[in-house]
Amino acid sequence: MQKIGIYSFLILAMTSLLSCGKDKIEEETWEVPDEPRIIVESARMVTGITDENGLPLDGLTAAFNDTIRLVDKGDYFQFKGTQLNKRGEILRLTDKEGQQYHFTQRPIENDVAYFQQVIIRNKATLVQKSHIPLELPLTNETQINIAPNQYRKSVQSYSGDVIVEYFSYDVDREIHRAALPGGVTGIDKTGKRALLKMATAFSINCKTPNAEYLEFTSAYLNSSLLNQDNTLFHYNEKIGNWEAVDNETGALNTAVLSKPGYYCIAKPVTYVQLKGSLYLGGNPAPNQKVTISYSGSAQTLFTANSGKWEALIPTGEEVSYTYDLPCFAEAKTIGPSGVDILLSTDSPTQNTQNTRFTGQLLNCLGQKLDNGFLQVQGNDFYKTIYLEGGSIDFVLPHCQSDKISVRAYDAETGESGSQIEWKPGVDNQMYNVFACTQMAEPYFEVHNGEGSVIYTQFNQIKVQDRVQLQAKNINGGNNELTLVFPAAQQGIQPNGSINLIWNDSSFAGKGISVNCANSINCGFEKFDITHLADVQDGWIRAQFKARMWSKILNTLEAGYVEVEGSFQIKRSF
Repeated sequence: MQKIGIYSFLILAMTSLLSCGKDKIEEETWEVPDEPRIIVESARMVTGITDENGLPLDGLTAAFNDTIRLVDKGDYFQFKGTQLNKRGEILRLTDKEGQQYHFTQRPIENDVAYFQQVIIRNKATLVQKSHIPLELPLTNETQINIAPNQYRKSVQSYSGDVIVEYFSYDVDREIHRAALPGGVTGIDKTGKRALLKMATAFSINCKTPNAEYLEFTSAYLNSSLLNQDNTLFHYNEKIGNWEAVDNETGALNTAVLSKPGYYCIAKPVTYVQLKGSLYLGGNPAPNQKVTISYSGSAQTLFTANSGKWEALIPTGEEVSYTYDLPCFAEAKTIGPSGVDILLSTDSPTQNTQNTRFTGQLLNCLGQKLDNGFLQVQGNDFYKTIYLEGGSIDFVLPHCQSDKISVRAYDAETGESGSQIEWKPGVDNQMYNVFACTQMAEPYFEVHNGEGSVIYTQFNQIKVQDRVQLQAKNINGGNNELTLVFPAAQQGIQPNGSINLIWNDSSFAGKGISVNCANSINCGFEKFDITHLADVQDGWIRAQFKARMWSKILNTLEAGYVEVEGSFQIKRSF
């Protein structure tokens, strides 16, 4: 019942935000006259969201395909959608101030598609008296003019201070294109969908000093970009599309702005669909940036988990595309076409590597995640990969790199773990990877189905070829663990070479005591040192699994207890 209550609250909150500043709540629809609706039965949509400086944004609420979630941490989140519109579905984001943002995303059926969106936080503002004419230059070519006393609040005329917020988007910049709503298509003056070759874009909003939204009854746009080829388009939030604005003035370089919001000046053209795919070293390359270029315009998109990508391009124009890869950087050119294009797979093999990861994603309690992300960084790449079900078993192809590091994220909460180094170009058995903030620094964790514990205070002593590691917590009383293990080489260690003394009065709510200081059979079934630095202050990481004879402190009973554990410490010897 509690979860139902939370979702009900979120739905009511989003409904309120969607209706903010409007006279009534209006149903949003994607229907366009005479346009066939193409359905994608199921797809996963993964979105990275940052501000214009590349910084993550907390406190967002996201709505997609009848699902609402809080985006509280991290810069990536995901939705699974069903019965999606192939022409694009709207992702709606609302920030802590109640400002709403729309992004149009095109799904790939039965695949994981990736998107990178941007919220511009630092928009220009000015304060204007309502009775003074506004002359607002956006660029050297474009200016907005609003006559005196042309503002209204709801249906009433407004007089007083007007706070004008505006921004001019440079459509040649990827980060600005990623901040615009509506996608790359719009509805032209004939009511048909067209590809928009944007020349510029801008947004303008007016508010009272109390942050109440204002509209204007008469505003004009003057721009040399408004010519016989280009048309002014306005983003219609009700249908989630760019729509052509009728030029009521009749002048070539002037158009009427009927309301605040997002606008673009673009040439509408017919289009065809372009499909491609990328494999590196024989394996699909996920979340790889692709840039499409044609006659002064550009699009940025990303490959799906299958390596596939899809774009809309102008009919009858030469098009080029490039991958953001140092080992495969040359532009590929496609001749003009009047029909959809399916490219052969791009599959470079020179200067590539395949790095395999296996294991599972866990939270701080040692429980397997339902959904998670792995952020993988190499010499010249940094990408996020979505993993369904919390299981890790995939090959990541990439250009040659002499180092790789991995960080785990919980896709539901956004909580992350530490950044861990792994070897590129090999099979890496990761065992348990934690999406846990408590484990961002040195830690020692033990868990089973009944409980878990994390220690963060350590002392190391080198005894011949073994390390004695003492682990406890501040204010942890007498709860501590002493582990003795070989440290001569990386890899799986002999089970008989591991010793353990462990006393913790709170583990699993029952307490536990293990005293195996000298035996050659302490119950360790596997002890694998996955990383062993050869210099002081380098990382030592290990994973283990054991079935230990233990005393249960609260009941004074004894028996075998199965546990798993891992640790990462800075080498002090």
